[in-house]
Amino acid sequence: MYRNLIFTPLLIVLVNLQTEAQELIYGRYTPKDVAFEAVDFEPEADAVVLGEMSTNKIVIPELESTVLRRIKILKPNGIQHGTVKIPFYVGSNNYVGVTKVKAQVTNFVDGNPKTLTLKDSDFFTVDLGNGWKEIRFTLPDVQVGSIIDYQYSKIDKRLTILEGWVFQNHIPTLVSIYSIDIPSELNYRVLSQGEQTLRHKFDWKKDGTYKWILKDLRSFKEEPYMSSPSDYYEKIEFQLAGYGFRGSNSVFADWPELAKHIVNIESFRSYMKPNKTYTQKLQELNVVADNQLQMAKAIYDYILENYEFDGYVGILPTDHIKLLFETKKNSRPELNLLLLAYLNQHGIDAYPVLISSKGNGRSNIIDSPFADQFNQLILSVMADGKPYFVDVTNKEVPFGYLPVDFHVEKGFLIKDKESKLIPIQVNHRSGIQQSVNFKMEGENDWVSDATLRFLDYDGIKMDGLKVKNGEEYIQKETMGFDMDQTKGFSFSCRNDPRKVVDMKWQKTFSTTGEELLFIEPFLYSRFSENPFQSESRTFPIDFYYGFLDNFNTSIDIPDGYELDDFPEDVSIALTNGTFTFNYKVTAMENTVKINSTIDLKQHVLPAILYQDLKYFMEIVTSKLKEPVVLRKTAQP
Repeated sequence: MYRNLIFTPLLIVLVNLQTEAQELIYGRYTPKDVAFEAVDFEPEADAVVLGEMSTNKIVIPELESTVLRRIKILKPNGIQHGTVKIPFYVGSNNYVGVTKVKAQVTNFVDGNPKTLTLKDSDFFTVDLGNGWKEIRFTLPDVQVGSIIDYQYSKIDKRLTILEGWVFQNHIPTLVSIYSIDIPSELNYRVLSQGEQTLRHKFDWKKDGTYKWILKDLRSFKEEPYMSSPSDYYEKIEFQLAGYGFRGSNSVFADWPELAKHIVNIESFRSYMKPNKTYTQKLQELNVVADNQLQMAKAIYDYILENYEFDGYVGILPTDHIKLLFETKKNSRPELNLLLLAYLNQHGIDAYPVLISSKGNGRSNIIDSPFADQFNQLILSVMADGKPYFVDVTNKEVPFGYLPVDFHVEKGFLIKDKESKLIPIQVNHRSGIQQSVNFKMEGENDWVSDATLRFLDYDGIKMDGLKVKNGEEYIQKETMGFDMDQTKGFSFSCRNDPRKVVDMKWQKTFSTTGEELLFIEPFLYSRFSENPFQSESRTFPIDFYYGFLDNFNTSIDIPDGYELDDFPEDVSIALTNGTFTFNYKVTAMENTVKINSTIDLKQHVLPAILYQDLKYFMEIVTSKLKEPVVLRKTAQP
């Protein structure tokens, strides 16, 4: 578990301990610490980490660590940082222990320091469940100008994967230091994450003590379309050259060797290579289909209808296939592997794939055989010569789609000697198709007939909202209907051959002799307002999936009216061409037709494009609201 942090332009330096560098000493403050009043690169900050340091040494078979953090309170709202929580993962075998915790707060009265130190009884350990614990404490008399120091030691028994360090905090950090001493008999690979960390290449030696020093780090701030901040933290971890499961001394040379080890786990093997009893049970499912794809979809639907997902996830099944047949309810690994077993017994090739879903803290999967970088198990299915990625845990999601959090770059295919990292590609063309016709009925009444079609992932999203909240919620909250003006609403959904949700309705409004009539041509858009208002951006922008929206509106100009004004045509694109917007108006004698398309080809955009994207979205959102203006003419 990492603190919630964020990347920013950083200075990263790798030095040997003999190199002169700033050191922190518990309880010793510099005149600069005492005088510090505001963060120049984040002046609104209510507190600041003046410095933090993690000093680490491997003493086989353990990693010994000491962490020191120094915080200064800058504004009244910063007093909350006097309450501290230190989370750590103990697992089921007490992998990690935290000891020697100490903390103090120093206030300065007329330039003289007054220090209050916590006693052992002031520290509390809380069990958070799932193997996590947390040490909590609150410092007394914290006020603006206070300097807080706290320090603790940690023993970690896991040497195959070292926890490493995240260099940022909820508040700005002036300096973050990490050092590690590795004995000569161990060889570790550095796992770096974050745009700036990855840019700084260095040589990692087999032994010695090394240090990273990062300065002037901005605080973490939530940003729109920031799906998984933990995947982009600036951080480092360390992996023993090869991979060993926790509690094991085995190291795997390549992906096939790791795959062999996983498949030979008894619970896993019960699905991959079921015995005669369960082979017969799997073959008892009678599926009538014209081709493999129809058969795969039928088996997928059978499991959705007859088995229940219990919410648990992971990369390994904990239960034998026998238990799943009995309980009809289990975790994602069990259900997906049951689908695999059914498919294989019906002549369809299916293989497990391990992925790191968004939010797991891994934006980059490294090409080394260790399983701790993965957290979910899905399937790769080959039907009628075409590949599909599948997860059978959501009744609203048809065969061939994945949860949007699973739209990642790579996964680990478990396929005997062909086991390897493969690209994860979900073929879809999501989007919204809107067709609206405005016409006058009677002397002053206007009617708009609207049809909206939501395709693929937009259809999945809309269907999920209806299942969870009901049809009225869709009308009022999602579509923003004025129920007094809306009638004839219908909602229909189908899953085959692709996910499609159709909505239809009629909206009425009256005019009472106004000279000018303003008609907004589009009744719904995914971008009603520009979501990007911040001056700058540090995280990539993640729209979850690409889409193509196509809007068509026709306005019949009735007798007694004429076209007075209409929006100008627009065609714009981001500099990299991955996001385009087109808007075209065609004015005829008695009709105005408006067509607009929004096409996102790449769902993750780098932060460097933020200013262009902000300007782009301002044009899109404002343009979609521009009205067509009709003027009432004098009656003959």
